[in-house]
Amino acid sequence: MNLSKEVFETAPTYRRNPWKPKKGLILSGSGQNSIESVLAASLALGDERKPALVAFYEGVSDGEYIKNWMIREVPALFPGAVLQIGFGLPNQSEEKMQAVARGEWNDVLKEAAIFYRDLGLTILLRIGFEFDSTIWNHYKPETYIGAYRQFVNVIEAVGAKNVATVWDAYSIGTDITPDFYPGDDCVDWFGFNSLAPNFFRENHMAQMAHAHDKPIMSGEAAYALGVEDMSFHDWIHGYFDSFRRDGVQAAQYINWEWEKSRRAKGWNHWVNSRFTEDAERTKDYIEAMHGDDMVYRDANYLQPVCVYVDPTMNCYEGKAPDAWSKDADRYCLVDGFDYHLEGVIPKFEEPIRAGWEIQDVGKLHFDTPGDFYGECIIWPSENEESFTFYVNDEEIFWNKRLGWLHIPVEGAGQVDLTLKRVDGKPLHIKGVALVKKDGSLEDPKPIRIGKGIKWDALPNALHYRVYRGHQLIGVTADTQYPLSEETGSSYSVDAVYRYHGASGRGLAI
Repeated sequence: MNLSKEVFETAPTYRRNPWKPKKGLILSGSGQNSIESVLAASLALGDERKPALVAFYEGVSDGEYIKNWMIREVPALFPGAVLQIGFGLPNQSEEKMQAVARGEWNDVLKEAAIFYRDLGLTILLRIGFEFDSTIWNHYKPETYIGAYRQFVNVIEAVGAKNVATVWDAYSIGTDITPDFYPGDDCVDWFGFNSLAPNFFRENHMAQMAHAHDKPIMSGEAAYALGVEDMSFHDWIHGYFDSFRRDGVQAAQYINWEWEKSRRAKGWNHWVNSRFTEDAERTKDYIEAMHGDDMVYRDANYLQPVCVYVDPTMNCYEGKAPDAWSKDADRYCLVDGFDYHLEGVIPKFEEPIRAGWEIQDVGKLHFDTPGDFYGECIIWPSENEESFTFYVNDEEIFWNKRLGWLHIPVEGAGQVDLTLKRVDGKPLHIKGVALVKKDGSLEDPKPIRIGKGIKWDALPNALHYRVYRGHQLIGVTADTQYPLSEETGSSYSVDAVYRYHGASGRGLAI
């Protein structure tokens, strides 16, 4: 079934919309926290079966909102997808959790809530995910409940009705305690995570959800903990069969090779849970999830990302610096697209310079099937806070704090970019992507208004994205944006649409 408003039950009249699918429907999902892994799943499953849900992570720590820049890209790169966010609360610190519970961090929670509201997508928010984990969270019931409820109050105060809250457990077992339950008035979904083949066991979290008349989701699941005599075929069929048995209504599969993550050494012994690199696994996955009960995004939703290259996925501890090869990227190339590099070499130096190094001049060449209109996304990887480099003949300033660069491009059968640092130092690149745009979409026409810019509202736009130079500085549902004036800065705006992603950017002002 295609993802649409008809998938969900009629919203109640109270404070939040729980975004509960109709009985018997399951939101198909992919993750986690990697655009590359979600894109690979989308391409492997086909244009009629793109995941309805995509999963990423961010949170608060030390009194600050720790933004994940990938989340800001999701509406443009995976148009219309339900966004599942694992929102981290302070772990292993009762003192900090008490501060959150007392409302002392409400300003940073408000910043996150306003951003989620303005995204306009349906968001399933796993607040303090894996609340019962004694491996990293170490939450205590009273302060966890207080922190959870504070965030829900903030979400309601800013009017983020597109956000549904999720009470997410580490497991499905009998050791889940109701002492952590924040209450029916602030929990919209129950959730559980499962990386072991425990689908043959009773799902106590699902039983609790049904007792409270709440939908249940699988927040995280993957064929990750290898089990003797259990093939991927048996695991994936057991996985989906258990969801249908237990009434699960959203499921995120982690399409990831765990060994390649440098962020958690404990994952290094886990097996490769990717299904997208193996034709038989892909076939098994499609067979297991096939049915009228599964919700996807069909061909009405644009697939904007045509090329996505993240060489850091193949440069990790224990592998030689030249471990990356172009062959690993074929799972993230749309048919008819290809790329070639000149003056670019693999580089691996912990913790920053994993990826490519351009010692002098680097050339990126993309082959495209016919005319192409869109942008090239580039994300440098440097110790420096900022620097300037050339893209073709344009001098571009990059600020590490603002993340990726969005370079408008177009071409007939090919797109070419030349990269070089102005100061002559080597340039380090973590990855690139080629993203197409629907040229028929209307783009905003901003004008200056004092210390800000404004533009006319565009029909059906989810939100607008504001750029300084070629870096995204803000997302808003409003039609104006305040600016901190900087000499020589130029600003532009694009609009993001539910089915077609981002429009082009009008003339910079």
